[in-house]
Amino acid sequence: MFERRKKSRFSRRFPVFVEISSRGAAGDYPRRQIIKGYTTDISRFGFQLVTSRRLQSNAQLRLYMLNNTEHPLDLLGEVRWLAQDSEHWRIGFELMDARGTDYLLWQNDISRASLDLVAVPATGKAGA
Repeated sequence: MFERRKKSRFSRRFPVFVEISSRGAAGDYPRRQIIKGYTTDISRFGFQLVTSRRLQSNAQLRLYMLNNTEHPLDLLGEVRWLAQDSEHWRIGFELMDARGTDYLLWQNDISRASLDLVAVPATGKAGA
């Protein structure tokens, strides 16, 4: 299969909570539902989510990720693709640089994590 992605990616498993809001009857407050999943494939610009529930294509959803920080990251992502396997849905999210989210913190965290994955030879000099 032809790989279209140009950004470096790596595998990390972080819990993610997806907030879904739906409109109630006229005058009601919006109803909120939280769906739990986990990441499998991440980059600075998005990730693959594994969950038991299908999400709507192109939906923009609030995402809360627990990634070894003191507080969950508050992110906004758009569903870019969906695929179902035997028991789960695999959902590709593209993260959005939205005001009031932790998008820049996410990008910095992932950049640092990807640097940690670069192998350094026993000489201690990169590229030696």
